[in-house]
Amino acid sequence: MVLLALFGKFGALSSSQELLSVAFGDPAKFILPCNSSAPCKQSVAWAGFDEASRNLARDAREALGVWRKRGGFSTQQVEDALVTCRQRLTHAACTRFAVQNGTLVILSSAGHPFEQVWVDQLMYLNERHGLPEHLDFVIHYADNPVMSITDPEAPIFASNTHVDRIDVGLPGFCRDQFDLTGSKAARARHPWRERKNMVVWRGTCTGGYPTLETWRDFPRVKLANFTSNYPEYFDVKLVKACTGCPEENVYDEMAKFIPTTDVHMSREELRTYRMILDIDGNAFSNRLRWMTKENFLIFKVQTPHSEYFTKYFRDGEHLYEVKSDFSDLVEKVQYALEHEEKTLAMLEAAARQSHLYLGRGMWEFYSLALFHEYMELFNRTGVT
Repeated sequence: MVLLALFGKFGALSSSQELLSVAFGDPAKFILPCNSSAPCKQSVAWAGFDEASRNLARDAREALGVWRKRGGFSTQQVEDALVTCRQRLTHAACTRFAVQNGTLVILSSAGHPFEQVWVDQLMYLNERHGLPEHLDFVIHYADNPVMSITDPEAPIFASNTHVDRIDVGLPGFCRDQFDLTGSKAARARHPWRERKNMVVWRGTCTGGYPTLETWRDFPRVKLANFTSNYPEYFDVKLVKACTGCPEENVYDEMAKFIPTTDVHMSREELRTYRMILDIDGNAFSNRLRWMTKENFLIFKVQTPHSEYFTKYFRDGEHLYEVKSDFSDLVEKVQYALEHEEKTLAMLEAAARQSHLYLGRGMWEFYSLALFHEYMELFNRTGVT
């Protein structure tokens, strides 16, 4: 287990950032090797002491800061965290994993459809790099983080974080979206100059349980309604579906008032537009990771959710952040249309950030750094 061996070689370092500086050197290029029994299909590479890796090493440490202040956590608290997670989530969508004798095992299954997604991802990490022996942790599959600051248990991993919660964001879901190898060819098929000079969005009305009385209050409905007043700038439609609608005729009622369509747009169709919107549904949109590599100018509606890389895509530098009531959306679109040179510079900057924080196997690096920090705080036998 290569990464674990590195950890052992350099002892109990104070942080993943310190491990980077000691093990990888400054500014040497480091290629993370893989297990001989499961060789990498392609090299996972990053500059071991570049700014992006230092940032992510620091972020991994900070992500577990709550439990560091508490002095760590025990096996019993991991078990307690699983109980809390299942009490709070419908369908008890939480799984407890462990690494035993180098093998990833499920200690307690949720029987949830998304469980296999995480199994595949964790096995991928273990086969390529080796997860720490005795790792014992909980992941939940809900769109929304569930752990509050008052919870005393061990960390719970989730696919995203929230400003009012302490769930630990672990890169997950759609691992292929972190792969940048196909983006260059896709961008070549749809040069910027040949794209439609409009803002596009397609999606369903997620975000809760719309009823005939409440559907107008949902963010994506509001977006479709707002943008319908500016057809010269926007091609925004809700797809014919009503996720979570308790009443069958809710979507039909929506369709009387807002732009709708029967089919989703393919990624290839979306690439024929220059600009794109990113807006939450049930929780985080889960779209930003692929949008950043597709040569779109992104208009991201403000959100309390984030993934491990979100904060490195900054307003006015890599994308445009838009107020949740859309009050500045038209103004920012007009500005982008009038300042093409700045837009092109932002596209280049976004592509660079995508390479630094999403490419080069960085999601793998961040995941491994998180698990290393987790193991520093995990007391298997004692009680904290």
